[in-house]
Formats: sequence, C-alpha cells, structure tokens
Amino acid sequence: MPRFDAICSFRDAVAVSHVLLARAWAMNASFPRSTQWMDSFSIFPWTLTRDHEHIICRTPAVHGLHTIESFRGQTSPELVCGSLNTGDLDRPLFDALSQKWHEVYLNGSSVHADIALFRSLNMAFRAGSIPAGADATNYDYGRSLALWVSAFEILAHPGGSGKADLLKVYDLLEKAPYESRKVSDAVHRAYHSRKQSAPSRSLPCWLYGEIYKARNDFLHGNPLPLDRLLIQASGRHLLNYAPPLYRVALSAALGITWSVPRPPTTDLDAIGQWISDQIDFLGPQRSVEKALATSLVPAPAEL
Repeated sequence: MPRFDAICSFRDAVAVSHVLLARAWAMNASFPRSTQWMDSFSIFPWTLTRDHEHIICRTPAVHGLHTIESFRGQTSPELVCGSLNTGDLDRPLFDALSQKWHEVYLNGSSVHADIALFRSLNMAFRAGSIPAGADATNYDYGRSLALWVSAFEILAHPGGSGKADLLKVYDLLEKAPYESRKVSDAVHRAYHSRKQSAPSRSLPCWLYGEIYKARNDFLHGNPLPLDRLLIQASGRHLLNYAPPLYRVALSAALGITWSVPRPPTTDLDAIGQWISDQIDFLGPQRSVEKALATSLVPAPAEL
C-alpha cells in the first residue's frame, strides 16, 4: 500500500490538474466555477479504524476517536458543493503528473527533478487554497502569492548546491511550448533585480516578475498601497494569474508537447482523428494562454 505522502501527492496531482485550468476558464468566461480552489480536494480528516468499529481523526489540532453511529459529515462553509466530470480535468497535465507519480512512489525514483516536482505541487496546493474566509484581507492574498512564488522556485531549482531565483523561473517559463505569439513574444520589460539593463521577455515572465515584486513587498514589510495587488495597466488582480502561470511552468518542466506524427494524407479518417486529438491535447495550454493575455486589456466594469 502506498505511503500516506504518496496519497497526498496523488491528491495534489489531481487537484492541480483541475484547479489551474478551472481558474483559467473562470478568467476567460468571466464566471467562477464552484471548484476553482484546492480546498475542494482536501482529504477528509475522519476515517475508519482498522477494525471498522470506530472513526478516528488525527490532525495537528485534533486527535479523536468517535463512534460510527454519531458521525455527521460536514463540508467546509467557505466552499460551494459541486461535481466534476472527466472534461474538467487537464488530461495532458494529469497524464504527465501520473507518470511521474508512478516513477517516484512505485518505482522509487530519487531524481531531484521528480522529488522537487511533488514538493512544488504540495506548495501549489496550499497556494491555491482559499486565502481566508469572510475575514480575508489584502494580507491574506499577499500570503497566497508568496506561496505561489515558492512553488515556482522549488520547481525551477536545479538541485544540489544550485540556487533557485527569479532568473531561473524566467528561464523555465521561456522553455514552455507556447501557442500564441501574443503570449510568447519577448516584448515586455520584466522585473530584473540587478542594475544592468534587462532583456525583453515574454508575457508570462513579465507577469511572474510582477508577482515576485508584490511577494517581496508583502514578506519584507514594504509599504502596501491599497491597489498593490492590481495590475496597473488593466486593473486586474495579480493572484488570478499565478495558477495559469504555474500550468505554463509545469508544461516546461514536464515537456508537455504535442508530438504525435501526422498520418498520411491518404487516410482521411486518421487525419480527422489526429486533428481532434490535437485540439483536445492543446486545449488546456491555449486556455491558460488566453487567460494570461487578459492581463493586457482593462478589466470589465462591475455591474
């Protein structure tokens, strides 16, 4: 039976494969999905004992034993109950993550990139959870941004005595297989912490630089104007862009590319199926790129 951390890592893979795409869909369609936060995939704390006679709970806050007859299951009040179907899952991402999960937890891989991947997914799971309940403030959203930056840096870490920093994440984002020139063209002055002139970079790098700067302001105690988490040009919230950006980073780290050769032109049925499969495969990547591109246009006025 897999270790409990293997179960948690599999949960992280499933949650990330849904939430990153759901957050992008919400930005593109201007309406939220009920399951666009990682909390929807949290493991319920109460479970059966080995003898199936009682239920037990073990968390950092609670160690408890209870009778099954008294069990009254409850959902989190901050979440809306919803259901998922297979079309809600980012299948190319999940397939790549599932393969890595098998390599790490079933085959015992100790390669740095594989271990770092699931460490990064665990950080992303917490970063993509609801920042707070009804008492949410800008500080809560800033903390979530900080967790997202950690998820990126863990993923981009070269291993050993190497170092993960802003430029390593930029390098990772620039390796992604982009579909849109609007997103991939190096025409943006991304944040650069050094004094020398910084080269122009892609839109994902520019967005990550803005997230990185905001994270520094929140964690280092710098002054925080009320609009610190808004993109000045478009008025959109920075936190919305971390999930689709992370999907881009995972695409680069996992090598998620369409590589199926095109069938002979004489086989029309095979070509039709190939085109359909390609559209399905590239759909999530195109959705997250479309979501990232919304940062370039003003947010619609609220009704």
